[in-house]
Amino acid sequence: MIDAPRARPRSKRRLIAAFLMLAIAGIAATVTYPRWGWRIDALRETPLSGPWSTPGRPITLMTFNIKFGERLDEALDVIRAAQPDVACLQEIKPSQVSYIEDNLGVNGYWAPSSNLIGDAAWGNAVFARGRLDQVQSLRVPGGGAFGVWATVEMDGGRFIVASVHLMHAKRKYGGILERIRETEAMLDAHRRLEAPAIIAGDFNEPAWGAVHRLLRGRFIDAGQESGNTLPAGFPIARVDYVFCSDDWEPESARTAATTISDHRPVVVVLTPNLKN
Repeated sequence: MIDAPRARPRSKRRLIAAFLMLAIAGIAATVTYPRWGWRIDALRETPLSGPWSTPGRPITLMTFNIKFGERLDEALDVIRAAQPDVACLQEIKPSQVSYIEDNLGVNGYWAPSSNLIGDAAWGNAVFARGRLDQVQSLRVPGGGAFGVWATVEMDGGRFIVASVHLMHAKRKYGGILERIRETEAMLDAHRRLEAPAIIAGDFNEPAWGAVHRLLRGRFIDAGQESGNTLPAGFPIARVDYVFCSDDWEPESARTAATTISDHRPVVVVLTPNLKN
C-alpha cells in the first residue's frame, strides 16, 4: 500500500509570512510616521462644533516660532515669564509636546506641517490652561497641512484657537500664491463655524502683503502694536501675528526681546467684547 503524500503546512508558512510582513510594516511606520502620520491622524479628527462663547475674563495669548525647539528650555523660560493662558507654537517636534505640558502645566495638541518641505517631522501646536477638544489640522483643499486649530474651554468660554505657519516666502516653495490659498482655506473654514476665534502664528509675510489684507477683512489684527518680529536680533519686519474675531477687543500687544529663535514671540491680551 502506498502512503498518500503528507499535506504541506501551507497555513503555517502563510501565517509566518504574514507576521513578517506586519513586522516590516511596523518598523517602516515607526521610522516614517512623522512624514505621513498626519494622514492617519486626520481620520481621528472630529468636526468643531458649539455652542460657542467667550471666557469670563481677559486672556493672554502668545505665539512663538521656536525654531525646532533647538533651545527648548530657554524658550520655556520665555513662555513662562509671559504667563499665557494660550500658547501657539510653530516649528515644534511631536516629542516636545509632553515635555512642554509637564513643565508649563498646560494641555497641548500637535499636528504636523506638510506645506513647507513636504510631510515633516515638525509642525504646529496649541497649548492651553483649559480643556482642548475637537482638534483639527488646517489644510488647503487637496494640499498640505499648514496649521492646527482646536476648541478651547476656559473660564466659561468655548472658542477656537489656531496655530499656523504659512508657506515660505521663497517662490520655489509656492510663495505668495500658496499663502493666499492657505489664507482663503482658513477664512472658508471659519465662515462655516461663525465661532469666536483667535488665529496666531508665523505668516511669513509683512503687514503690507495680500495675506494681511485678506485676514483684516474678517478679523482684527490684535498685535499691530506689538512691533517687528524678524529677525529676532534686529527685527525689521513683522511676520508673526495674532488675529481675533470681533468677539474680543485687543487690550495690549508686545514682543519679547529674545534671540533664542530667529523670531520674536508676540504676546497679546484680549478682552471679551461684551457688546456682541
